[in-house]
Amino acid sequence: MNENDQNPSKEALLKDLLLIKEAAQKSNNLFRYLSLAQGIKKLALWGTGLVAVSCGIVIWLPQSPSIEASQELAVQVLLYSLLAVSVVLLGIYKIRLFLNLGRAYRKDITFSQLMHAAFSKPLLRHLIPQALVMIALIIFFSWRGEHIFIVPIVTLFFSIIIFSMIAHLGMRELFGFAFWLLISGIASLFLAPYLSTPLMILSNLGIGMLALYFGALVVSRRQNRGQK
Repeated sequence: MNENDQNPSKEALLKDLLLIKEAAQKSNNLFRYLSLAQGIKKLALWGTGLVAVSCGIVIWLPQSPSIEASQELAVQVLLYSLLAVSVVLLGIYKIRLFLNLGRAYRKDITFSQLMHAAFSKPLLRHLIPQALVMIALIIFFSWRGEHIFIVPIVTLFFSIIIFSMIAHLGMRELFGFAFWLLISGIASLFLAPYLSTPLMILSNLGIGMLALYFGALVVSRRQNRGQK
């Protein structure tokens, strides 16, 4: 066999190796190698506290004799704004946490690489349509004046989004959180006419954060047992 006969087989072998490498890179997600449980527990506790305090104040203030009826709306808008700011701060804390964990695994990792690993193209193909449907439903129910259904709808879509992230990123710590959001979202959808918005947020998101904590705790203990 001469050299010309060997060239096609070498080229075919190289193509096969490149295909194998590309497939490995696509299935090799950074988050599957990070120990997220400890950080997620801290995040869940902070989230539980912020949700509980914000919703508790929103529930209590209208009953305070020092708050006039005309001021109730302004107080609620202010406090919901503070809740939104708290969510943003938790998001920033989460990004810094994941970045530190990523650098413990690989020192040269950058923020853009972390975001690329977190929001890969297959995951975005699921998240973008889900987010668009959620936004459309929020606008529709707001336009119809059915504001009581916004919290259940957001809760249900967040559960679907988190289940998608679990499937793509392998983040088992989020399973309890996603499951609670699904169950509480369905329940609050039927009970919305009988519950206040702060109470629904507290029961859905506040207890959901506790479920996130215990889910991370279970995963953390399993990892510790596996290392012994």
